[in-house]
Amino acid sequence: MTNTQEINSLLIELHYFPCVSYFKLLSEYNEVFLEAEEHFIKQTYRNRTYILTSNKIDRLSIPIIHEDKKKPVKFLRIDYKQKWQLRHWRAIKSAYAKAPFFEYYADFFEKEIFANYETLWELNWNILSVCLKILDMSVVLRQTDSYYKTEIAGNYFKSDLRNQLLPDLDTGIIHVKPYNQLFSSTFIKNLAILDLLFNEGPLAKQIILDSSVDFRTRNN
Repeated sequence: MTNTQEINSLLIELHYFPCVSYFKLLSEYNEVFLEAEEHFIKQTYRNRTYILTSNKIDRLSIPIIHEDKKKPVKFLRIDYKQKWQLRHWRAIKSAYAKAPFFEYYADFFEKEIFANYETLWELNWNILSVCLKILDMSVVLRQTDSYYKTEIAGNYFKSDLRNQLLPDLDTGIIHVKPYNQLFSSTFIKNLAILDLLFNEGPLAKQIILDSSVDFRTRNN
């Protein structure tokens, strides 16, 4: 890869049904490089997402076949011996079937969940692509071909925000504009993009754009 520092580029890992904050970050850059050469990190958004049900916040996790810890994340295979697809889709349908825009987008996401992609990378990439298309967000997605340590990533990317969005960490980087949510009178942030799309439909993109990034705390 050539030096791309002069280009407004972001380096970030690939998530499963990314949260709204993730899309806000993507909207700030011309090019987004998705980290394909890292080793898998457990308990992150790489293979999990959160939705809001009538009773609680529900965590949906994709089981992974852990064959070789040194294998790049792009090669990690999904474990289909576990019936995660039925579990995820039933949970999503139960949570959002009554949402205003569920019927408009449900088929797109059901298709991806049951597509039986071999790797987590393929599933996440295709879900992200579908979401960007629905949101009408023009983001150039690229896959990294080498692993860049944090101390040298700045020579190649405008921002390295790998591991800045974590389930149990609030860095204060992104401030999501509150929107209508089923089952909650108090706004809950960092839910899956599904929550925003099913509740707000065509307004979702503007809500993302109206959210803000604190450039003082962002890693440049």
